[in-house]
Amino acid sequence: MINKLETGKRIAHLRGKLGYSQAVFAEKLNVSPQAVSKRETGQTLPDVEILLTLSWMCRVTINEILDADEIFVDRHNCMEREFVRMNKYLICPECKKDLSLKVQANGSQYFECESHHRFNIEDGVVYFNTREIPCNEIMWQEIEKQRPATIVDIACGMGHGIQYILERINWPCTVIMTDLSFRILAWNRKYFMEEIKNPM
Repeated sequence: MINKLETGKRIAHLRGKLGYSQAVFAEKLNVSPQAVSKRETGQTLPDVEILLTLSWMCRVTINEILDADEIFVDRHNCMEREFVRMNKYLICPECKKDLSLKVQANGSQYFECESHHRFNIEDGVVYFNTREIPCNEIMWQEIEKQRPATIVDIACGMGHGIQYILERINWPCTVIMTDLSFRILAWNRKYFMEEIKNPM
């Protein structure tokens, strides 16, 4: 359910970012100043037409106006919207506590939990101090333990990773390889049908 009071606060915040008084804002929206006041104090919700105009004027989505808090966080235009959104969902891989988005004095951003585990944002990506697991004995041991009936290799590339597993499977198993490139998948199909002989 839409919280009228919170929506009103977001509308007032957006008006402030535009630098408009309630009177000027009302004029831009083609409504009365009283209508703006009622919306900002949570007495009423804007209709669809007003929401569309607000969305266009403020460069935010209607959903952000009605049900989001990221427009409040970006007070000094220093936080990128996608990281503010992620702020709601990320948990620390070390202690499983919520991660919060932080900004340093120099403007660089990072995520940190209450236990002070810190994860920097590098080149627009949150770096969790991990890397891809090489397709080696550790991965194979986990797969062998579970003995899945189906294995899906997403973004398989030329299949170097899955090949290690395919050569060792000794139970009935379907392997599905996916990739964005049709040519790579066509090459994989030919190569693995001809070169990897595993009756399972």
